[in-house]
Amino acid sequence: MLAVVKRIERIRLYPTTRQVAELAVMLDVTRDLYNALLQQRRDAYRLRKIKVTAKMRYAEITALRAEDARLRAVYREAEDAVLHRLDLAMTAFFRRCKRGETAGFPRFKSRRRWKQLEFPHGDRALRLDQAQQRVNVPGVGSVKLRKGRQVPATYGRAWVVGKNGRWYACFECERAVRPLPETNEVIGVDPGVHVLAALSDGRLIANAAVGEKRKAKTVRLQRELEALTVRGRARRVTNGPRAWSHQGT
Repeated sequence: MLAVVKRIERIRLYPTTRQVAELAVMLDVTRDLYNALLQQRRDAYRLRKIKVTAKMRYAEITALRAEDARLRAVYREAEDAVLHRLDLAMTAFFRRCKRGETAGFPRFKSRRRWKQLEFPHGDRALRLDQAQQRVNVPGVGSVKLRKGRQVPATYGRAWVVGKNGRWYACFECERAVRPLPETNEVIGVDPGVHVLAALSDGRLIANAAVGEKRKAKTVRLQRELEALTVRGRARRVTNGPRAWSHQGT
């Protein structure tokens, strides 16, 4: 029986300008919800020594969605994930307190610290088309994605993340681990600096992944530099004679 491990597949998204604005609104709504729930929990404990349970807040979110159009426009599971995220933060806080460790109370989130929309039932919320060229995001619509990685038909949690002006979809997938055939050989491995690893039998394993990434970035920067140089020369050639002719007159 093959072992199964969980793996996160991250795929680049290419949303339109309208879709980026809708994603930004969803981030604002879920961030405001997180901060409001945190404030409620702090006030209930400090002022009345009441512990607000998750069940109570689930009911409150349902009531708020009936009254607030902004909350109702966001996919419900994404809001439930906000509540779960806060519960995890509070549980970790109390666990550190019991251990006598330095326990920082969960903080309110700013826009800079809130860049993720979570969907606990990923394959029910983020649905890929058959060719896996587009993904349907609730409240946003069909978004184009980068081809290359194949995502299984069924997967667990999923996220939509914004980072440095780019957007990504992350899928929690289960992959079967296929062990290599046994060779009955023992080889020592020493992590290297110029190479990824050096083996005891003299072989060197190059760090090809990092090298290729740096190579592609170097080529791109060289092209940008050449383009800037060419445009600068063109401006000098165009403006030069005019400047001299103006001085001569």
